[in-house]
Amino acid sequence: MALVSGLAAFAAAILVIVLVHELGHLLAAKWARMPASVFSIGFGPRVWGFTRGETEYRLSAIPLGGYVRIDPMEQTIAGPHGPMSRFDTYPLHKRAAVISAGVFMNLVLALVLYLAIPLFWGAEKQEPLRVATVDVHALPDGTARWSELPADAAVTAVNGGDIHTIQDLYLAVAGSKPGVAHVVLADGSALDLPIPSGDDAKLALAKSLIPADPPVVGTVVAGTPADRAGFRAWDRIVSVDGKVVRSWQSWRTVVQDHPGQTLDVVVLRTDGEHHLALAPIRTPDGEGAVGLGRGIERTQVGLAGAGVAAGRRFAGTVDLIKESWRILFTGRLSVRQVSGPVTVVETTVRVFKTGLEPFLAFVAFLSINIAAVNFLPIPALDGGYFALLGLEAVRRRPLPHAVQAYLGRVGMLWLCMIMAGTLINDLLRLAGR
Repeated sequence: MALVSGLAAFAAAILVIVLVHELGHLLAAKWARMPASVFSIGFGPRVWGFTRGETEYRLSAIPLGGYVRIDPMEQTIAGPHGPMSRFDTYPLHKRAAVISAGVFMNLVLALVLYLAIPLFWGAEKQEPLRVATVDVHALPDGTARWSELPADAAVTAVNGGDIHTIQDLYLAVAGSKPGVAHVVLADGSALDLPIPSGDDAKLALAKSLIPADPPVVGTVVAGTPADRAGFRAWDRIVSVDGKVVRSWQSWRTVVQDHPGQTLDVVVLRTDGEHHLALAPIRTPDGEGAVGLGRGIERTQVGLAGAGVAAGRRFAGTVDLIKESWRILFTGRLSVRQVSGPVTVVETTVRVFKTGLEPFLAFVAFLSINIAAVNFLPIPALDGGYFALLGLEAVRRRPLPHAVQAYLGRVGMLWLCMIMAGTLINDLLRLAGR
């Protein structure tokens, strides 16, 4: 049942992203006074619909996306230099607006979702990046020295590039040349650590770096040592027996290592610090346990605060995509690592199972990715058409209709090859190759 609901969530996400995209084209076409005869939710045979003005709004049989039929783009007329698209008779700025409106709306969708998250759930407190620990069992051959990274290490730079988020760190590791990476920590110390050769080894190394979770209490189980000690939800654990706690992982390790011992725990609340006496119970495997669940520290914000949080997250997503493409196009990461539709479906289903908030954030992330891909200067994509408009602005006349049609066919062929390549990558990954 969870799989079915996850797949339904994926279909809904793609439907919304594509519909918002096509709605952008439709609204721009209406503004430019270009006739649009059909706006369809889904593809294939018409199931239901109605007509308003010149446009038929319909629900079609296959609800995976949608399309808008802008009539001038499909009509050919006689021009001064031979056949031409009727679309080319409209002013350049109006055509540019129609072509780019879909991508623009995808970006607006992402921004709206990023805005809604802090408004409904609160803004997540920005924590400095720390690597809680290194999974030594996941380290690829020749990279054992990464275990020298201190617990809760605050990494600030790798090979001269600033590191602010765990995504920055993963990309820095995956995009480094084989050899040695110069890793700088917040305390000014530095380590020269090995970078393996091969995409799989570099990705395995990146995944072995476990990001620190903030030491914030989310739930307190009734009747447990934590409950008896007086812990409350949203307590921030500051120290244990005078030793500073910087991550939930470190806190968990302290608890597991001290069964039956009384610990002096300092927690931070809105009214200041409090000392709590906590005695972990001994579990059957000999480790300590106290009955606490991890939480995420949030603050309630208004529209302005939500706008700041949304802008920060939007900019972070754009930077992540730019850096990923830079690493890919410079050859520091193989095209074998480009994910296809199977991976997108898997990721959507997995994220949906974790809750509505991360799912909406992923839809926003996916919408920005689709906008970026769609604006690549490849004929048959919006970016390709926009590039042709730029060329027209320089030439002061559009390319011949036959040339545009040929470029569109070539672009569609490239697009099919790219999609086939990403699908092959997915299938090879599933086959373990």
